[in-house]
Amino acid sequence: MERASLIAPLVRPGKCDSAVEEMEAERVENVLQTTGAERVIANYLPGRLEEAGWNARMFEECRKWLKANTASGQRVYYGQKVREKFREPEDVDPQELVKPLTKFGMSLTPKEVSTEVVEHIVKVIKENITN
Repeated sequence: MERASLIAPLVRPGKCDSAVEEMEAERVENVLQTTGAERVIANYLPGRLEEAGWNARMFEECRKWLKANTASGQRVYYGQKVREKFREPEDVDPQELVKPLTKFGMSLTPKEVSTEVVEHIVKVIKENITN
């Protein structure tokens, strides 16, 4: 399976195609919350991503974005009013930084980490949802 196809359903809450899918999504979400699997995954992921080097790569991408889009990376010529044209890095809203890097961050997610999370979710669902 392709990595994006494994991650996409997990990161697109509220985008179900039909009422039945929406009911199923709510049911799965309730199971994950009541069993504590959601919290287990939330506690597991940061350490696992750190081990895989994902954090360092994302930090570097954030630095590149800030250099390209703020005054810290732009050349300043004599007499140029930098503050009027470019903002300082500390003036950037975090959401403004996260939005363009979200898809890139998802593509950097190691395949083994995403499959581990998906397998854990499937296991919890199989154990707790009976038709």
